[in-house]
This record gives sequence, C-alpha cells and structure tokens, in this order.
Amino acid sequence: LNVNAGALGANTAFAVLKADGEEDARRIGVQRVVMGSWLLTKEACSTLATAVTLISPEYPDIHSLLSSAGTLLLATLTSLKHQGGAFAAHAAFQKIATSCLSRFAAKESCRALPSRWADVLFNQISLPSRVRDSTLRRSTGYALGFLSLLRADAGATCTYRFGPRLLRRLLQLGLPSAAAVERSRARLGLDNLGFFHHGDDASYVPDADYQWRSRVHALNVLKFVVHDAPLSHAVAPFVGDLVIGALLGIGVSHEDWAVQNSANMVYAAAMLRAVDADKNASGVDRAVGGEPRSGSAITARVLFRAFPALSSFLLAMLKAGQTEEKAEGAHSVLFPILLLLARLQPSALEDDAAPLAPFLPVVMASLGHRHYKVRAMAARALAALCSGDGGAACSRPSLVRRCMESARECHERQDWNGVHGRLLGVQQLLKSATLAAWREAMVDLVRHATWCHGRMEGPPACVHVALETLHVAREDSSGPTRKQMVGIVEENLRIVATVRRRGAHILGWARYETVVAQLACQHTCDAAFDGNVEDELPADRLHDMLTHPSFDFRIAAIETFQTAAQAFLQDTDTDRLASMARLLRAVLRHEWTREDPLERHPPALRRLMRCLLLFLTALRACGRPLPPDANVAQDWDMFATMAGVRRPPLAKKEDGGGREVEGDALELLAGFLTDAGPGDPAAAERLKEFAGCVRRLIDPYVAWTLRLSVAEALRTAGVLGWDVVGGSVRTRLELYFVALEFLQDDDEEVREVANAAVAMEIARATGDAKSEQQVPSMTLDAAYRRLCLRGGEEFHEELHARLWEQLWQLVRDWDSRLDGAMQEFKNSRGDGDMSLNLEVQRKIFEEEDPNPYEEKFLTLQLSIRSLSTLPLSSAPDRTTSTKILQECSQCLLFFKTWYADVTVPNDLAHEPTRDAALFVPLYGLLLSGILAVYLFADHAQAEDVPGLAAELLEAMGVHEEVVHPRIKFAVKVLARAQPGGQETKCGLTKCCFLVLV
Repeated sequence: LNVNAGALGANTAFAVLKADGEEDARRIGVQRVVMGSWLLTKEACSTLATAVTLISPEYPDIHSLLSSAGTLLLATLTSLKHQGGAFAAHAAFQKIATSCLSRFAAKESCRALPSRWADVLFNQISLPSRVRDSTLRRSTGYALGFLSLLRADAGATCTYRFGPRLLRRLLQLGLPSAAAVERSRARLGLDNLGFFHHGDDASYVPDADYQWRSRVHALNVLKFVVHDAPLSHAVAPFVGDLVIGALLGIGVSHEDWAVQNSANMVYAAAMLRAVDADKNASGVDRAVGGEPRSGSAITARVLFRAFPALSSFLLAMLKAGQTEEKAEGAHSVLFPILLLLARLQPSALEDDAAPLAPFLPVVMASLGHRHYKVRAMAARALAALCSGDGGAACSRPSLVRRCMESARECHERQDWNGVHGRLLGVQQLLKSATLAAWREAMVDLVRHATWCHGRMEGPPACVHVALETLHVAREDSSGPTRKQMVGIVEENLRIVATVRRRGAHILGWARYETVVAQLACQHTCDAAFDGNVEDELPADRLHDMLTHPSFDFRIAAIETFQTAAQAFLQDTDTDRLASMARLLRAVLRHEWTREDPLERHPPALRRLMRCLLLFLTALRACGRPLPPDANVAQDWDMFATMAGVRRPPLAKKEDGGGREVEGDALELLAGFLTDAGPGDPAAAERLKEFAGCVRRLIDPYVAWTLRLSVAEALRTAGVLGWDVVGGSVRTRLELYFVALEFLQDDDEEVREVANAAVAMEIARATGDAKSEQQVPSMTLDAAYRRLCLRGGEEFHEELHARLWEQLWQLVRDWDSRLDGAMQEFKNSRGDGDMSLNLEVQRKIFEEEDPNPYEEKFLTLQLSIRSLSTLPLSSAPDRTTSTKILQECSQCLLFFKTWYADVTVPNDLAHEPTRDAALFVPLYGLLLSGILAVYLFADHAQAEDVPGLAAELLEAMGVHEEVVHPRIKFAVKVLARAQPGGQETKCGLTKCCFLVLV
C-alpha cells in the first residue's frame, strides 16, 4: 500500500510533448507501471478491509490485527498521491472503524481503536513537530481519514462516542490563536465571541502552538465534514460556530492567503448547511404564521433563534467591516455576510421585525459601497430582511420610501454609488411588492429612467436599473401604462442615437445599451405581432434594431426577439408569419455581408436562424411555403457557405464546438429544397451541394447537435422519397444511407428524428401507416427491404457499389485487429495461464468508441442479405468486391498456417475467433467470400476462396472444439460454395441470423 509514484519518475515522464518511438514506448511503460500501482493499491485496500472484517470476534489476537490494519490504512491515506487510491483507502478504513464499533465492540480494546486513530490523525495536523503539507490538495488525505472515523462514530450503536469531541477539537484548531481571538473580540466590542461549544479563552490554541498549516488543515477537514451528507445531523449543532470561525479567517491579512482560501470554503459549506441553496426561490410554500412549510428555507428570526450568537456577531462584523474596509491590507467581510443574509427567506410577519431592525442601518449603508458586488448583495439582503407590506419600519413600503429619500440625498451630492445602490435596493424590494410600495417609488424611478428628463444627469448604471425596475412593474400591471413605458423607451433610444453620433465613450454604456435594446425590442415585438397594427412600421423598426451598428445593442435585440417570437408561433395569420420570415432573411443577409467578417457573431447568427426555422416550420404547418423572391439564389449561397459547402470535412475527433451554425444553415437549405417548385432548374445542383454539406457533418465524432441538425434536414428536405424529381441516383442514395446510419446513432434524439424521416417515407410509399410507429431497428430492416424492391438498372448498379463499399468499411481493418489479439496472447498462450493484457503494446487508455450504440454486426448482415437478393446488373463494378476477396484469401491463409503450427489446443481465452474486436471483420470476410462466389461465376479471385476454406477446415483439427461456432459454420459454407447454388444461398441466409429472410 505504500506506493511512491515520484520514485518512478511519473511526474517528468511526459515533460516532452513530441517523442520518437523509443520515447513513446518508455512513456507507455511508465504509464503502465504507475496505473498498475494505483489499481493494485485500490484492490489491496478493499481486500484488506474485507478480510479483516470477516474474522470472527473470538479470534484471540483480534485487537492487534485490527490495530495493524487500521494503522496501515491511515498511513496510506496520508501518503498516497492518487485521488482514486485515497478514496479506496478511505472506504476500507471506514469499514474497519465501523466494525470496531459494532462487530468487535464487545471488547473494550477494539472499541477504543477508532478514538486512538483519531488522536493519531489529529496529532499529525496539530503538533508543530509533525505537521506538514498534504500530498493531495485541500488536505484530502487527512480529511478522508477524519470522515471515515466520524461516519463510523455517527452510525455506532455503542454508548462510547468520540465524534462531538473530535469536531470540537477540529473547530478549535481552525480558529486563530488565543491572543488573536482576544484582539478580534475587543475590536468587535463583544463580551465574548459567543461560541456555542467554546466559552472561555482556555479552549483556544495557545500562541506558542499556533501553526498556520495546522489551521489550514483543520479548515479543509471541516469543509469536507460539513459537505458530507451522512454527517449532517452530527454537524448541525456546530454550524453557528463554523460560520463565526470562518469569518475570523476571512478577515485576516493578505499574508495568510491560504487561511483565507480555506476559511472561505468552510464559510460557503456552513452557509449551505444552515441556509440551503434554494432558499429565496419564488413561490416557496408557507404554513400558517409565515414559517417555511418544509426544507431549510428559514427566515432571519429562525436562524438567529437556532444560533443565538450569530446575530450579535454578524452585526458587529458588519459594523467593523464598514469602518475598517479602507485600511491598507484589510480583507472585507461585508460581501460574505451580506450573502448569508440575502439567502434568508423574507418574513410575512411584522413581529419578526425586532431582531432585524439593528441590521437595517448597516445594510442600508452598504448600498453605497464602492464595489458593485457589495451593493448588489446588500440590495438582496435588504429584500430578505423586510417584513411584509404592513406599516412597520421593516415593511416593504417603508424601506422603499427610505431608499428613495436616501437616493435623492445622494443625487444632490452626486454620490452615484449611493444612488445606484438605493435603486438596486428598490428593485429587489419591488419584485414582489404591492401597489402601495410602487407608489412610493414611481416618480423617482421615472425621473432616473429618463436621465432626469433628458438632462443627462447620473451614470448609465443608474438609468438601466430604473428601466429594468419599471419594466418589471409594467409586466405586473402595477407600474406605468404601456403608452408611458413606450415614451420612456423612445426617450432612451433618442439618447442612444445621440451618443453614438457624437462617438462618446461612457463607462457602463454597454450594459445600458443592452437594457434599452431589450425593452425597445420587446415593445416593438408586441406591436409587430399585434393584430390591430396594420402598417409596416414595427417590421421596419425591428430590422433597424436587429441590424443596429452597436454590437451590444444588436445582440440584446436578437436575444429578446428570439424570446418574444416563441409566444407567437401558434399565430394562424400566415401573412404575418411570412412577413417575419422575410424580415429575418433580410437581417441574416445584412449580418452575413458585413464588411468586417470579425463582426459576424456566430451565436447571433444562430439565434436568427433558429427564429427563421421556427417561422418557416409554422408556415409549413399552415400549409403555406414561403413565397419565392428575388433573393433566393443569394440566400442559398449564404446558407450553403455557412454550412461549409466550400470547406473540407471535419477532422476526426473534432467535436464541432462553435460550429452549430453549420447545422442550422443545413436545416435552412433543406427548407429551400422543400419549397422549390418541380420545375426549378437549379434543384439538381442544389441537392448536390446539400449532400456535400451533409457529408461533412455525419462523423460520429462531431457534436450530437450537428448530427441532429442533419437528421432534421433530411426529414425536412423530403429527399428520401424516390419519386421526387431532381438529383442523381448516387446523391439520393448517399443521403438515404446517411439516414440509415443515423438509425443507429448513439444519441437518442438523432435516432428518433432519423426514424421519423425514414418511417414516414416508407409509410408513404407502402400506404401502411403502421410503419411510422416502428422502433429504429425495425425501420432499419424495412428500409433495406424497400431498397431491394426498387427497380431500375442505374439504381441497382449504384446500390451494388454502395453495399459493397459498406462491407469494405466493416472488414478493412481485420489485420490490425488480428495483430492486437495476437499481442494479447503472446506472453500467455500455451502455459495454461488464463491472464491476458500481459503485453505492453496495448495502451491502458484505449480510444473511445464514438458510437457504442451502433451494431456493426447487424449492418453487415443487412448488407449481405440485400446483395444476395438484388438482381445482378450486366456489367457490375467488381473493384471493391475484388479487394474484399483478396483480404479474405489472406485471412484464410493466415489461419490455416496458424492452426497448423499450434499443436496444443487453444483455450477459450486464447482463441482468436472469439476475440470481440476481431469477430465482426472476420465474420464479414467469410460472408463476403460466400456472397462473391454465389454472385460471380467468372470471378478468378472467387474461384480460389472455397479451396482455401476447405484447407482451413482441415487445419483446424484439434482446435475445432474451441473455434467460435458461427465462424466454423461460415467456413464450412464457404468451402462448399458454388456460383448460383441453392445450397450456397441457403447457407448464406443461415449465416445472416440477425435478420429475417
């Protein structure tokens, strides 16, 4: 269990990026040794724990055995450099500690072992002479050891419990020294820090023993413990202490950055344990009296009642933080404390206002902080501390009034941070306010939203907060009317245009432009989709907004338009839908033809194309295609370029990241093909370009979203039906086989869309509506059958070539797979050893199969069955079949020689015909040989194959019992194969056992 990877040179083995063959072999060797060591360590830990815990409690030396095993695992935990190994040791150590407190608890010496191990582990992180840096980051080794012991203690049934005492010691070690705690107490003006479990200075770490490393280790361990779900009940009483102790660590000087970092993590964990992540979610169910119905969505009163020391401590820290934040080197604790307050649930009872009142002046003062994040968090905290809509000082109308009065005072002295913070506070308070609260703020909000009625007073940040707040009020019908809001937005649009003409650069202008664009586009969309509006003004304004020269304005308008358009897709007014589709095509042309290509924003293009696709789909659902216009050819070229028709195919393993535009463009091209008339002269050329775009995006290594777009495009374009005029047979056949490939795609959505496309075409051709309800595998079988039933000499020639090429792709790498299998057998064959993976040529991390769902064995048999039933053309292309027959001959020769040389029968583990990676190409070669002999009576290569198969059968000899039965049967059929023979056809059919005849 004591593995030192550093001694193996693992840390420097891969320092050089490029390496020759010798260096690559060395790296693989080191990788194998290191990974083998970690795997061995994990297995050793599990085995040790299982063996020890299964020993009878009556074993005479059980104490010594348990002590040795636990000590060894504890040493392993603190020395391993591998996370997986450490977690395996953690599980094993926990299992042994649990057994000591349950199965072996009758013996006092065994029952006391976990407590002794806890003391040993605690000494390793506390004693100055023993403390050191952890081998794993975040003190993971130490933390896992403590987790094992605390979990065992939490589940123990015996009366001897050491968990609470251990938690108190860890909390003590995570605190500052006694002198530092005293200084903090005096600075905060508190009689004591109010620790629930620590009431006197004697419990703190003496100054002489204080080590910052020990404190960091303790904090890291506490973070692990607080996050651990099985220990939630054991940790609950310590949450208040953890919050206080973490805040004492957050506020230390910058020299102790490690302490700050660990304290922040403990604070976040403790906050989540006390106030859950979903506390302030809207619509929280409440019981009578304003208390949360379930969960831990607690109010401030409930939190401070559970942890009484928190109220005075947090208030003192807030006050001290505001007075000391300007001191050089001080680290503000305002934000974390305000974050905790902001996560509380507002109370609906005015009786809860008493404990909140002392916090309000401090939180209100924080609204004017110089840091934006502190102002924003103070605004959220203010909303959480309010107490309903009554008349109390903490009520929402009262707080809104106080914020607006304070904002006016800040405006007079041009304290814009103060104005912005108060507006943020009002925004948070009014999110769920009554009309009375809105009346307190409406006049001031309108004044700020219009730049003080056009006088351009204040920064843009104040204006956009006021605009956002008024927009929320407009949606709740408690703010300005629609006409008033439109006037406010128009005034801001005028200011945006004026500032842009002057070329001014104003801090915060981008965010302001974004908000103005969102509101302006929203109101314009409402007008454009309103049935009472008859003029073209809304459409023209939408075009101007969606093509605005300002990048931030344009992107915000496009995002808003996409959201707004979703609500109107059920509109049955086809004229309005067609108008919006034409508008989007014009906007896309404008965006695509910008002078600077860098100004083209791919996400914006994609949003526009998704909107256009939605409108076109809605039009087709109403039975109306988009009328052609003069820009059809230009639009086709634009979308074809986006889809990559002039770019090379995506490289292998390229995930298509950032290229989703190509998929959307391909779907739009499919729409052009659907809407094209029967006499369109460009249909054939466009279908060829469409197929070229499809060819680029079908690799299983590309992103699934791109493949889904291809499947959608095939369904939309209607190119799978053979009665559609246009395009060559080869092009249509290529697209059809793409759809068949997608029926075995790894992504379920891609399979469903491809299944719908193929099944719909089969149902339309056969008149059988049940075909559309089949699962993808059944659709795949039916599709191959439909291909064989179609007539035409040209079609048969193309289908023959396509199926033989598909067979070649399935069997072409048989030799490399055979080499891999032989390397696996090399060092273990013949000695009775069933172990494999003994050769170092194979990498530990194999290349991942990009499409594990695909069943190549099924595709192989479908291709063989189809070729055996198709009528043979007068002059078939035998190029691919000849290559396959040559490979088949080499394969038969190899196995004949190999079986003849091996006199000792193989076992099942070392039989190459049973190798999973080799089986499909090997079986495919044999079936292809049978098919070639059956189809081609005058093929010279096919005449030699049956003789080689017969010789192989004879050479198998003693190995016949271990040869895979399917391989053996295929060899027998091949040995007796004859051109056009009925017995050969019958044997070939039996070989295709996965498909129906």
